[in-house]
Amino acid sequence: MWGIAINAVRSLGSDWLSNRKAKSEAKLTKDLAIILGERAADVASASDMATSLKDEFLTLVLTAPLIVVFYAAVWGDPEMINQVNLAFEVMSALPEWYQFCFMGCVAATFGLRSVKALGPKS
Repeated sequence: MWGIAINAVRSLGSDWLSNRKAKSEAKLTKDLAIILGERAADVASASDMATSLKDEFLTLVLTAPLIVVFYAAVWGDPEMINQVNLAFEVMSALPEWYQFCFMGCVAATFGLRSVKALGPKS
């Protein structure tokens, strides 16, 4: 009688360990597929960027206000600084969906995985 109980417990333990190992292997296989897929996407994105001018365009768009403000501060033109501030006030009044679309475009262009870091802090 004790032999039957011990065999049943051993069988259950063996099945549990076997299932746990299979689940762990399946998770590892899935994680590797995700990593390899992301790598392939990164390689494709990088090769597409080699022939695209949008990253240069966005870099110019994003640095233009810095250049103008720096120029105005060095050469003492407060009106130019006021114009840049006004431009940012107008841009902040744009619809939120448009702002997130722009942030998504910037994130995709520069290879960021998420726009959460670019969004508003809550």
